[in-house]
Amino acid sequence: MNPHRIPPRIFWPSHEGTATTLTRLMSVTAGAALIVACADVPAGVEDGPRRLPVAFTEEFRIGDDPDEHQFSRVSEMAFAPDGRLVVLDTEAFTVTVYDTEGNQVEQWGREGEGPGEFPNPPGEMAMSDNGTLAIETFTRLDLFTIDGSIVDSRLVTPLRIRNISFYAGDSMVVMAERGRQGDDSPVELIRLADGDVLWSSPPIVSILGTGPFSMWQAVSRFGVLWDGNVAVGMSDAYDLQVIEASTGQTAGRIVRTVPMRGPSDSFMETLREETREIYGEDSPIYQRLAPSHPFPMITNVVTGPPDRTIWVGRGTGIDDELAPPVGESMDDWEFHHYDLFDGDSYEYIGTIDIPENLILLTGDATRIAGFTRGPFGIHSVRVLRVEIER
Repeated sequence: MNPHRIPPRIFWPSHEGTATTLTRLMSVTAGAALIVACADVPAGVEDGPRRLPVAFTEEFRIGDDPDEHQFSRVSEMAFAPDGRLVVLDTEAFTVTVYDTEGNQVEQWGREGEGPGEFPNPPGEMAMSDNGTLAIETFTRLDLFTIDGSIVDSRLVTPLRIRNISFYAGDSMVVMAERGRQGDDSPVELIRLADGDVLWSSPPIVSILGTGPFSMWQAVSRFGVLWDGNVAVGMSDAYDLQVIEASTGQTAGRIVRTVPMRGPSDSFMETLREETREIYGEDSPIYQRLAPSHPFPMITNVVTGPPDRTIWVGRGTGIDDELAPPVGESMDDWEFHHYDLFDGDSYEYIGTIDIPENLILLTGDATRIAGFTRGPFGIHSVRVLRVEIER
């Protein structure tokens, strides 16, 4: 792969810790939808929601005990082909590898300019079927073996990479924005081998003209599927396009017809008051708050058990009979409900609840992995075996 053919980028972190109702809302946004019309491709068949019985067995958990390894901010995880778990800690600049019993077998990476070091906080990570790790850091996309040996390093400015996926060995596609931070640019799915754009979102227009302060607009969603395909779409529509990365062709759609909901009058009144107190009545944020848009429909896309199943995180914008109530404070909102879809037909299977407070990051044929936040913001890594009754 010729590094000079990779469009470059500027780093923008994708996971942000927030504290207030206002700032959390800025990172969980909704707005105008992009619905991709795909003819003659398989799509989910909607016949109403149904809850599936599910059992979780914890295989290991690391980070709760002060004597264990302590994580600063877990941003990504991936299961290696041999079953080991790779954990990326953005703030610590480290990659830690655990065997299937939860024993630490590798740890590498630190802040620096040398081989295997990160000049800026590493943000996104992906694992290939060959065991190659891709990690982005500000202006670079680095390839490593699982033990930390550097394989390749490529400059990618001025792309701002949001997600990475491997296909066909060590070939890659990325979800990224072009240009400078704050530009009203779309998010694109780009094949790095030739720079072809396989999918593009509507322009992401920010109220303040800078990335993290986007409010009441859709954000892109991205999921890596078992067969090398990727699922892409926008958060305010339950409609994901499945794209074959090697050809750019549409392989199917993950779609459900569900009722939508947006913020209540009292929620908006609370939000407007907080905004006025923080920014003032003349601020663009305060002036452009609008109550008419729905909450996010989709919050996350991962693959997991049983083999090849697609897990789609349900947002508060879904208002069917399985949806939890929406509290007046975002501290009360629930984000642990997932819709499951068949990995071949993309048909809806049913809905499950994952353990509360678990931020789900990855899965394999039998397990899921993610992290929970402790009372002082400490991250704990959890790996759970899953049994689902269908």
